[in-house]
Amino acid sequence: MRSYFTAFFLVFSLLDYVHAQTVDSSYKVQIDSLQHLLSKRPVGDTLRVIQLNRLAQACFYDLQFKRGLLAAKEARALARKFSYLKGEGLFLQTMTIFHLHTNLYTHYSLQTKWFFDKIYDNENVVDFRSNPFFKGIFFPAKDYGKEIAQLLIAEKYFRQDLEMSSHIDYAIGEYYWANKKANEALTYLEKAIQGFKKINHRNEATIGLMLKLYILEKDNRLKESKLVEKDIYTSIFSASNERDKAYLLFYLGGVYYMQNKITAAIGQSLKANAILEKIDTNRLRILNLQNLGLYFSTAQMFKKAIEYLKKADPLIRRSGHQDFTTFFIYYMLGFYSIRLKEFKEAEKYIEIGNAIGKKVGIIENTFRYYDATGQVLMNQGKYQEALIDFSKANEYVNRVRKITTGNSWINLYIARCYQKTDNLIESNKYAKKAYDLVSLRDDGDSKEIRFQLNLLLSENYEKSGKIQEAYRYLKEYQKLKYFFEEQNKNNYLTDLELQAIVTKSEQEKNRLEQARLLKEKENQNQRWWLFSIAAALLSALILTVILYRNNRHKQKANTLLHRQKEEIDYQRSKAEQALTDLKATQTQLIQKEKLASLGELTAGIAHEIQNPLNFVNNFAEVSTELIDELKEGPFQKLPDDEKEYAQEILGDLTSNLKKINHHGGRASSIVKGMLEHSRTESGEKRPTDLNTLADEYLKIAYHGFKAKNQSFNCELITDFDADLKPVDVAPQEIGRVLLNLYNNAFYAVSERAKLHPEDYQPMVQVSTQQIGHGIEFRVSDNGTGIPETVKAKIFQPFFTTKPTGEGTGLGLSLSYDIITKGHGGTLTVESTEGEGTEFIITLPTTV
Repeated sequence: MRSYFTAFFLVFSLLDYVHAQTVDSSYKVQIDSLQHLLSKRPVGDTLRVIQLNRLAQACFYDLQFKRGLLAAKEARALARKFSYLKGEGLFLQTMTIFHLHTNLYTHYSLQTKWFFDKIYDNENVVDFRSNPFFKGIFFPAKDYGKEIAQLLIAEKYFRQDLEMSSHIDYAIGEYYWANKKANEALTYLEKAIQGFKKINHRNEATIGLMLKLYILEKDNRLKESKLVEKDIYTSIFSASNERDKAYLLFYLGGVYYMQNKITAAIGQSLKANAILEKIDTNRLRILNLQNLGLYFSTAQMFKKAIEYLKKADPLIRRSGHQDFTTFFIYYMLGFYSIRLKEFKEAEKYIEIGNAIGKKVGIIENTFRYYDATGQVLMNQGKYQEALIDFSKANEYVNRVRKITTGNSWINLYIARCYQKTDNLIESNKYAKKAYDLVSLRDDGDSKEIRFQLNLLLSENYEKSGKIQEAYRYLKEYQKLKYFFEEQNKNNYLTDLELQAIVTKSEQEKNRLEQARLLKEKENQNQRWWLFSIAAALLSALILTVILYRNNRHKQKANTLLHRQKEEIDYQRSKAEQALTDLKATQTQLIQKEKLASLGELTAGIAHEIQNPLNFVNNFAEVSTELIDELKEGPFQKLPDDEKEYAQEILGDLTSNLKKINHHGGRASSIVKGMLEHSRTESGEKRPTDLNTLADEYLKIAYHGFKAKNQSFNCELITDFDADLKPVDVAPQEIGRVLLNLYNNAFYAVSERAKLHPEDYQPMVQVSTQQIGHGIEFRVSDNGTGIPETVKAKIFQPFFTTKPTGEGTGLGLSLSYDIITKGHGGTLTVESTEGEGTEFIITLPTTV
C-alpha cells in the first residue's frame, strides 16, 4: 500500500478543517453580534457563560487571542461561581479551538468528550479531523508571523497568569516551529512545559516534551533529545491513572511514527492498546487502533494492520460515532484488503467509508471512493471500467485540490489500464504526466511511483519498437530496483524486530491479564473477609441488644419458632414428595398411553392374522385325516400298476400338510407372543418377596425344560440376599421375565453340552442384592454366550439367536418392556462368546 494514502488524508483533513474554520470576515460579524448581546446582559448567569465561550472561540478564529482568553477566563469564573458544572466542559471546548493548530488540539478534544461523558451531557464537542501528532507538525505551507505577533501581545498581557501564559507559550513554540525557527520554538516550548508542571498540568507538559523531542531530533541535537526522551518515559510511568498512561503512550507512538521509528511507534501503541482493552475509553481506543493499522501498513504488515483496524469496527458500531477518523479507518481497511487481493472485503469497507463520507460531508470522499473502486476493478482485470472510475478521481483532484502524489498515483493507474488494453499512446501520455508530477520530489513515495513508471514506459516503448527510449527507462528502473532491494534487506530486519515486539506485547498482555485476575481474586477474597467480619460483628451486636431487651420472652419465641420451622419443614417435605410422586405418575401415564396405543394396534393385527391362521391349521389337520380315509377307501380300489404312483403323491401331500401344520403352529406361537407383548396392563403391583419369586420360577423353569429333554441336567446355584425387603411389583410380570431368562439360560447350557458332552458341567446361577435405592437380579450361565455382533439387537422384537422353529424372538423384548416401562428399572446383558452370559435386572425399591 502506498504511503501517499496516509499523507493524502492528513494533508486533506488539515486543509479542509482549517478552511472550514477560517472564513474571512464572518467571525468579525459574529464577534460584534455576541459582544452586543453580552452588553445587554450584564447579569452573570449560565446563558452569559455560554455566550462568553462562543465569543472566545470566534476571537480565536479571528486571531484575537488576548480578547478570546479574557472571555474564556470570565466564562469559567462565572461557571464556578454559580456551580454550573457544564461551564467547565465549555472551557475545555474553547481551549480546543485555541489549540486548533497545535498538538494539544486532540488532547483538549478528548478531555472535553470525557468531561461531558462524565456528567452525562450529550454536548456537541469539537470533532477531531485527524490524528493528534500531525497537528503542529504538518502545517499548511504559509508564514505564521501574524499568529505569532498576536500571541506575543497576549503573552505580554497574561505574563502573571501562569495557566494562560503556558498555553500561549506552547502555541508560540509550535508556530515558530512551523516557520522553521527551531531555537525560538524550543525556548517557548520549554517555558510552556515548566509552566504546565507548576500548575500540575502533567499531561500537557508531557505532550510538550514529545514535541520538543521531535524538534531536537529534526535539528540533529541527539544528545539533548535522549535526555528529553528519558523525561518523557518518567512522566508516562508516573501518570496518575491508567487512562492517562495509555493516552500518553498513544501520543508517544505518534511522535515515533513521525520520526520514522516504526518499530518504536508500534511498541508504544501496543502498550497503550493493552491498557485500553481493560478500561472503558472507547474513543481513545478507536484512535489508537487506527494508528496501529497505519503503523503496521507502513511496515508492509498488512494482515496485522487489518487485524487491529477490524478491532475498531465493533467499537465504532457500538458508539455510533461517525467522523473523519471512522471514515479514515474504513477506507484503510478497504485499501489494505485490495493489497491482499481480498476484493469482497475491500468493497464492503469502501462502501461503509463512502456512506460515512457522504453523511459527514467529507469533501475528499469522492476522490477516495473512485480511487478505491478503480483499484478493485483494475486488480480484477476490468480495465475499461477501472478507467472510468480513475478518470472521475483524477477530474475531482484537478478541480478541487492539487495533491501531487495523489495525482501521480491516479495517472499511473490510468497509464497501466491503457497499457493493458493496448492503447500505448494514451498509456504513455498519462505515464509522463505522472512522471512530471514526481520528477522534482525525492521521497520514498515518489521513488516508488518512478520505479513503476520506468518499468511501464520501458515496456510500452519496447512494444512500439523504440528501443533507445525503452533502454533509457529500463536503466532508470534498474537503478531504483537496486535501491528498493537494499531497502527490502533493511525492512526484513525491521519485520523481524516488529514480530518480536508484537509477540512480546501479546505475552505482556496475557501476563497483565493473569495478574489482573489474580489481583481481583485477592481483592474479592479480602472483601469477603471484611464483609464476613463486619456482618459477624453487626450480628453479634444486634443479637446482644435483642437478648438484653427481650430476655423474658426468648424461650417462648424460640419454642414458637421451632414449631413453625418443623411445620414448614414437614409441609415442604410433603410438597416435595407429592411433586415427585406426581412427576413419576405423569411419566407412567404418558408411557402407558403410548404403550396402550401401540398395544391396540399390535393386538388388532395379531387378531386379524390369527383367524386365517386358525383356518390354515384346521384345514391342514382335516386334509391329513381325509388323506388317511382316502388310503383306506378309494386307494385300495386302484389297479396295482397305479397304486405305487398314487402312494407316492399321497405321501408327499401328507408330508406337506405336516409342514404346513408345523409352521402354522409356529406362526400361532408368534401371534400369541405379539398379543402378550401388546398387553396394556402389567398386573396389580403389591409388596412381593423377590427371593421367593425368583426361587419358585427357577424350579418351574427347570422342571419344564427337563420335561422336554429327559437327559438334561444342570447345576442350580442361588445366592439370595437375606435382608431383601418386599418390593411393590407385579409378581406375574416379573415371573414372566424370570421365566424367559431362565429358559434362555437352560437352552444355552444344553446347546453347549451337545458340543462338549464329556468334560462340561452345565450351571445356572441366580442372585439378588440390595443396591442403594434398588434391587439387583443376576441370572448367569456358562453356556454358549452371545456374539458381540448381535448383542445390541437381542432386545429387539422378533430377533432371536435360536434356530428356526425354536424361538419367536419376543421373549427378551417383552421382558425388556416389563422391566423398563412397567417397573422403571433396567435390563442389561454381559456375555462372552463360548464362555457364558449374565443378565442383570435392577428395580427401584419404589416404583
